[in-house]
Amino acid sequence: MALLATWRQPYRALVGVATAAFFVAILPGNIAQLTEHRDAFGLNTDTARAIRLLFQPVLVLWALIATNAIPARVSVRSLTQRRHARPGLRTMTACPVKQTRQVQPVST
Repeated sequence: MALLATWRQPYRALVGVATAAFFVAILPGNIAQLTEHRDAFGLNTDTARAIRLLFQPVLVLWALIATNAIPARVSVRSLTQRRHARPGLRTMTACPVKQTRQVQPVST
C-alpha cells in the first residue's frame, strides 16, 4: 500500500528502498522456515518455501525499479561503450560526428 500511496510523490524512491530493505530483512526468516521445515502463511511444503526464496530477489528488484530508486533501462550503447573503453582514452559521444569525404582533384 505504501508504494501506491507515494507513486507520484517525491519520496517514492525512498519508499522503494525501504520496501527492498524489508524484503532483504525477512530473507533470513524465510531461509530458516525452509531449513527447519516450518509451516506458516499457507506454505506447507518445502517446494513452496523454496519457490518463495527464488522470487525474493525479484521482489527486491521490483521494489527498486517500480519506484525509480534504480533505473529500469540501461541503453545498450552505454554498456558497450563502458565495456570497450580503455583507461586514459575518451569514449565515443552519444551524438555521432558526421564524416565528410575530401574529393581528390582530377589530373588531366
